[in-house]
Amino acid sequence: MKKGIITLFAVIITLFANAQTGLKKVYNEDINPIGQIELALAKAKTEGKFVICQVGGNWCPWCLCFAENWTPKAVKN
Repeated sequence: MKKGIITLFAVIITLFANAQTGLKKVYNEDINPIGQIELALAKAKTEGKFVICQVGGNWCPWCLCFAENWTPKAVKN
C-alpha cells in the first residue's frame, strides 16, 4: 500500500512538471524589470502621468491568461 501511494505521488508530480513545459512564454525573463520601472517612472513624472506595472511569470497560468486577454488598447490615455 505504501509503495502504491509513493508511486502515485511520483506520477502526479511528474505530470505537473511536464505540464509546465508546454506553457507559452509571454514574459521576457532576460530584461531588467527594475530598470524598466525606473525609466517608466521618470517618463511619467515629466509627462504628469501614472504608471501601471503588470507583474507576472511564465509559470503562472493566471498571469498567462491575463497577458493574453489584456491589450494596451484597453488603457485609455
